[in-house]
Amino acid sequence: MTGAGSSYANLQHDLTVNEVVYTLVRQYKDKGYEVKYQTEREIMREEFLSLSYEEIKKPNKLRHLSKEVPDFSLEMNGQILAFEVELNRKTNNRIEKKVKQYKQSVEQGTYTRVFYICRDEGIKKHVDLFAKGVNLDVSFLSLNELINEEEV
Repeated sequence: MTGAGSSYANLQHDLTVNEVVYTLVRQYKDKGYEVKYQTEREIMREEFLSLSYEEIKKPNKLRHLSKEVPDFSLEMNGQILAFEVELNRKTNNRIEKKVKQYKQSVEQGTYTRVFYICRDEGIKKHVDLFAKGVNLDVSFLSLNELINEEEV
C-alpha cells in the first residue's frame, strides 16, 4: 500500500474524508445504529488480496485499483454504503468510469447504495448527469451541511 499523498490537494481530500467519516459515524451512533466503517486503504487491501496471481502481476494494478474503490464505506443494518467525497470537479471520462463501476458494484451486491458528498452544486450536477446516464441512483449530501471545511 502507499503512504500519504504528496500534494496539498490529496492531503486536503484525505483530511476532509476523515472528518466526514467521523461525523457520519458519530451521527448514526447517536441515533442508535451500530455502524462499521472501512477506509479506502482497507477496501483496497481487501480487493488486492482477492485478486488472482495474473491480475496482481499487471503493471500499475494497485494504482488503478485505488481509482476503483470508494473513499470509504459504512456498514449498518446489513447494508453497505459507498461514499465519494468530491471537492473538485473531475473530468467527464473519470466521472463516467466511476459511476459505471458503481453501477456494476450495486448490481453485483457489493454496495447497497452510493453517496456522493459534494463541495458545491456544480459538482453535484456534474456527477448526477453521468449517474443518470448509466441509470445509477446516487444519493447526494452537501459537504457544508456535514462539516465546517475551515476546521479541516
